[in-house]
Amino acid sequence: MTPPSELWQRRKALAPIGVVEHHLLRVRTLGSLDISERLIAVEDAVLSSADELSFDPSSVMKINHMVTKALEQPEGTFEREDDWRELINSIEECDGFDDDLNHAVAWIFSSLYWDHLTVCQFSTAWFYTNALRVKHQFKVMQLDPNRLGSFLDALSGSGPPVNDGQTFFPDDYGP
Repeated sequence: MTPPSELWQRRKALAPIGVVEHHLLRVRTLGSLDISERLIAVEDAVLSSADELSFDPSSVMKINHMVTKALEQPEGTFEREDDWRELINSIEECDGFDDDLNHAVAWIFSSLYWDHLTVCQFSTAWFYTNALRVKHQFKVMQLDPNRLGSFLDALSGSGPPVNDGQTFFPDDYGP
């Protein structure tokens, strides 16, 4: 039996991201596997430039623009910049990036998804937090398709009205 191609493997790894993003898209011209395939190039570009990542909203929006372009979506915006800076400052003051990166990533993912991005928020938050992990020499998160429902339940619990990233750990839902 011939082993699956690299493209198939990569598309499969991004399939859960493609499924969620398919449901969130404002313009639904692509299927979830098409989305997954298009996100491969975005993931490669984001992870290869992880060392250039900053906490400035422009860094997040650079990723968002790559995603929206790949998925043929209108460009999004970054909202509530002051709240973002406050979140980053509070994480830095608690040494969260050095002492507990997984917890910091959870807050950042939840905050980006729920509060700051207007388009393609799921995949943008996913790629941004994975780049943050790579920059700090942590393993890239993967999302197990069989745990997608549990992941979304946890993400839902981290959002309004509570906004509790404290109990949401994206890396707990990998294979």
